[in-house]
Amino acid sequence: MKKLLQIISICLFLCLSIPVFSGTIDTSSSTAATLITIVRADLNEATASFWADTEFTTWIDEAITEINNLARCLETTVSDVLLVANDYDYAFAVSYLDIESIIHDNGDTTSPQRIFSLAKADIKDIGHENEKGRPKIYTLWNDSIIVWPIPDSTQAGTTLHVYYIPMPSGVTATTSPIETPAYFDPAIVDYVKAKAYYKDNKSILGDKFMELFQARIANYTSNVVRRGDGPKLGQ
Repeated sequence: MKKLLQIISICLFLCLSIPVFSGTIDTSSSTAATLITIVRADLNEATASFWADTEFTTWIDEAITEINNLARCLETTVSDVLLVANDYDYAFAVSYLDIESIIHDNGDTTSPQRIFSLAKADIKDIGHENEKGRPKIYTLWNDSIIVWPIPDSTQAGTTLHVYYIPMPSGVTATTSPIETPAYFDPAIVDYVKAKAYYKDNKSILGDKFMELFQARIANYTSNVVRRGDGPKLGQ
């Protein structure tokens, strides 16, 4: 019986330890105006008097940027980079927060391992071993992707699929769409209300709603847009 309980405990631990990859990127089709209406109802100011729509728009933009920074919830179509023989430095001139994953595709449908996920490394880890073949690690420097081992003629023309977290386009008007997934809308409302109360010198209420904002982000990051750490150097 004791051994059975130990086995059950181990299984539960493993289940809880495995990252859950979930969460839609679909937005709620809301605009800044939609959320401003909700905020104004909560603040009991239906039309602009003390708080202007331009202020709310700015705070919504701030909230979306902060949500993406913390939750990394924005996703985009993959950007492909073609490898060139004897070239290890590839410019990546897009507006991005971070690269989530880089997958090398050798294009060989008969290969036992057609795709390979590169491990992210420090630039000081590049080139310390004598190794040939497909790229296995990458690092970022000055908006360039540096890969190693250096591609040779057999790797030329194969593809790096770059999955990256983009920067938000920005909320500049009440008609601007909300780019983050729908389940973040309440968090945005909390952030805007916090900033509104700060302007009204009601710091206690402001702190309350800022804490709610942060709590929602922590919850969504842990339970909805949870991501794994990816491959480690040497694996």
